[in-house]
Amino acid sequence: MQRKITRTFTGEITSISGLTPVMTMYKEETDSGGFRCWLQEEEQQQLVEYYDDYERELAIKLMLQSGLRADEVPRVTADCIQDSDAEFMVLKVPKAKRGYRETFIPSDLATEILSIYKVKDGVNIDDPIIDKTERTIQNWVYDAAEDLAEKTANEDWLNLSAHDCRRTWATKMIQSGVTGDVVMDWGGWSDYQTFRDHYWRRDDEQIQSNLEDAGLA
Repeated sequence: MQRKITRTFTGEITSISGLTPVMTMYKEETDSGGFRCWLQEEEQQQLVEYYDDYERELAIKLMLQSGLRADEVPRVTADCIQDSDAEFMVLKVPKAKRGYRETFIPSDLATEILSIYKVKDGVNIDDPIIDKTERTIQNWVYDAAEDLAEKTANEDWLNLSAHDCRRTWATKMIQSGVTGDVVMDWGGWSDYQTFRDHYWRRDDEQIQSNLEDAGLA
């Protein structure tokens, strides 16, 4: 459900140290009047660095860097991190009922999660790293976005939802050269039409750059 934003701005908004006053995230209006959003690199960094406690930061990283849904974040344990046949690590994401899917996890994020299990008392390897509800995790994104909207004077943040982190991840993977079928498999999408229309943001500038790099344009 699209979160209804009622906050309005009155007067001039100034930025704080380290935050750019205005940036432009990519937005697409939905049939219901809401927006689908894709964060740019600088905005992704701002969101990741907003919280200074490990649970909130890791929750955002898992959605933004591994494509997890908000309801999947509380299922992640140290046991979920595995080596793969390729030269990267994977995250085995437990499904709601049974089974799991594998998705890519950056090595530094995997190391960060595993290190917490080593230093935190009373945590077993099969305990969730973030033992919170889906709604709590969604609200962490809403709260950060609302504050960032004010601090950066960019009201686009007010349209951001936790699911937009997953949207941003999908497009970033494709722009990085991962094929669409692999991204769909990692993200748990089975319908190409849904993936193309709601998650993958086509970037013609990126396509042009890739063609030039390949000597085709």
